[in-house]
Amino acid sequence: MEHEFLQTLIGTIPVMVTVYDPNLQRFRLNREFRRVLGWTERDLYDGDPMEKFYPDPAEREAAQKFMATLNSGWQTFKVTAKDGRTVKSSWANIRLSDNTQVGIGIDITEQKKAEADLRQARDNLEATVRERTEQLQATVTALENEMQARSELENQLRQWSRVFMDAADPIIIEDMTGIIIDMNREAEREYGWQRGELIGKSI
Repeated sequence: MEHEFLQTLIGTIPVMVTVYDPNLQRFRLNREFRRVLGWTERDLYDGDPMEKFYPDPAEREAAQKFMATLNSGWQTFKVTAKDGRTVKSSWANIRLSDNTQVGIGIDITEQKKAEADLRQARDNLEATVRERTEQLQATVTALENEMQARSELENQLRQWSRVFMDAADPIIIEDMTGIIIDMNREAEREYGWQRGELIGKSI
């Protein structure tokens, strides 16, 4: 009963499981392993299975070392599928009492893609924030410059107004149609009219 249970569990569990001897002469692959990577037991008996899984020598050496040392925990490898795809997967290895080894793998391709998409989205957001911040700073700077220029102009106008009003000569300012728009205090004394009485009228 227990053996049947384990057989059913290994066959249906949604993780990759491979049972093999330390010399890599016998293999048993579960359904998820065959589904994800496409390899069958018959494929692995034809040639070196590690070269099939890991064409890259450095990756193959790292995988062989991990399998030989049986370190605890998980390690990520790029496993080559039968159709040539590279499948990022995380693996753990255990040894049974008869020295048979079991490799347990989880396909993390979508997880890594999701992480990459998340990083890209974060980078895009940060870039957008930086761009908006720069635009806002430019707007603030432009407004500050405009306010400064307006303040300087107002100071100049106040100075001109004081000069105009305190001038020793009578001054009356008219528009193009002859309408009085302003007059200084000396003009009021000279002509006997108050500013309020003449502004807006023509002479």
